[in-house]
Amino acid sequence: MVPVCLRDLTADELATVKRLVHSHTAPAQRVQRAQIIWRASRGESASAIAGPPGS
Repeated sequence: MVPVCLRDLTADELATVKRLVHSHTAPAQRVQRAQIIWRASRGESASAIAGPPGS
């Protein structure tokens, strides 16, 4: 499987994404988008990201 192409995140961007991934108060769509970015930054494939969490 081919990983999603994602540019390297800056330290500020990475901190923001991490904060949003674990947020309980941010809008759900922003949290979901942050989760996608986080998983892509870790080299996961598009099919793995699109599948159920933890896959």
